[in-house]
Amino acid sequence: MSKNVRLTLIALLVAVCAGILYLVMRQRTDKPAQVQEPSEEVPVVQAEGTEPATVSVFVQEGDTLWKLAQKHCGSPYFYPGLAARNDIVDPDKIYPGQEIIIACDAEESPQLRADVQKPRAPEAIAPATRTPDEPKQESAAAVPAPALEPPASISEAPKPETQPETTQPESPKPEIAQIQPPQTKIEEVPESRPEPPESKKPEPAPPAPSPQIAQLPYPLPSFPRTLPGSFWTSFDSSPVERNNAVGTLHIDQAFTLFTMKDVDFQLYGALNASGDTAGNTWNRRLGAESGLKITRSFSHGLINLGGAWMTERRPDARHSGPIAYTGGWFGWDQISTQPSLGRPLSSFPGNMWWITGLLSPSEKGNYSGILRLEQGMTLFKSRALGGLAFVPTGRIGGGFDTDMLDWNNKVVYGGGLKIVFPTSAGSVGLQGGYECEKRWVQTRGACGTVFHFDFWTGWKPPAGGR
Repeated sequence: MSKNVRLTLIALLVAVCAGILYLVMRQRTDKPAQVQEPSEEVPVVQAEGTEPATVSVFVQEGDTLWKLAQKHCGSPYFYPGLAARNDIVDPDKIYPGQEIIIACDAEESPQLRADVQKPRAPEAIAPATRTPDEPKQESAAAVPAPALEPPASISEAPKPETQPETTQPESPKPEIAQIQPPQTKIEEVPESRPEPPESKKPEPAPPAPSPQIAQLPYPLPSFPRTLPGSFWTSFDSSPVERNNAVGTLHIDQAFTLFTMKDVDFQLYGALNASGDTAGNTWNRRLGAESGLKITRSFSHGLINLGGAWMTERRPDARHSGPIAYTGGWFGWDQISTQPSLGRPLSSFPGNMWWITGLLSPSEKGNYSGILRLEQGMTLFKSRALGGLAFVPTGRIGGGFDTDMLDWNNKVVYGGGLKIVFPTSAGSVGLQGGYECEKRWVQTRGACGTVFHFDFWTGWKPPAGGR
């Protein structure tokens, strides 16, 4: 291996480490997005007894259902209702460009049912609970005023004035005794009124939602029973192999057994096919595999670890055996179907993916790997053409294996103009540019014009369908 090749590999490794470090740091800064933030928009208010108003929004980078509920509904605890209305099984996993229907319906959010129903009863009692506390002290001065009216009727009853002439000192005594009963009756009224407040003292029940808030971390484990899958295809040319284009196709379908936090345990099956226009045997292959994989999801990508049994057919033979691999994909500032144009040069879409392991039963014991890193800068985005974007892009990548096969051990770098057409669940990209490729097994290399085409889409419906 020449010195230039070693330096190139070291530079590639440094770029990969820098990209991973950037993504990890960005992931940590995105995590506090679940903290309740002040909202500048007016929340969508649901009138009592009516259907909730709906608003359609598109998910942007860094958005969560928690944050969207706070922003549009005024409370983050509306997020279960948003997940149910949009058929989102795992509320922690939404993707840029995904359309979310905002409907602030408290009935669909268990955390809010108690808060929505409880305040209605105290409203009618509220005036009675507040006033008795203050009039208690004033009743001694205010009540005697109306108390003078009953004695007037009592004093009129003994109108024979003959008795006061004979027994003047005795007549006032019964009058005093008759005035006292109304006073005792009037005092009983305020004493009976404070009783409702005593029964209403358990009113400060707003802390009741606190146990529900403690349940917000997702249960471990959970059983979402989803069917995630993906399909992608690509066509690429090489400056070393002139007039040769390599095509690759992959489709996979998984079944989620259970989830622990952000880690999915899945059974899956996949089909792989590749070929080229030059008829090279190492590029012509057809394979099928099934096995188990573990996927850790992040807001900007995923990492997976898997093992499977694969059957692979090549022009010269057919082989079956176990495979094992680890891989991942991370993307940032991805071009989406958002209607806003944005400012030119205001976004920097990029991505990185890799796979490494024992990838083929036809090459037993051959440990191989592939890595690619892309970084672009949005030059123009057209709203009339559905978000079509023109992105100058640079890329660097390469591969290796332990069997030292010429076509696997290489470094590629260059750049060009990429046209990206986003879809609701993926994207289509076409790039033309200038690249250099160096292979170190046979110590050959070349530079020239190349083209790349890729299409990707993904899905994640519930297993039962809805």
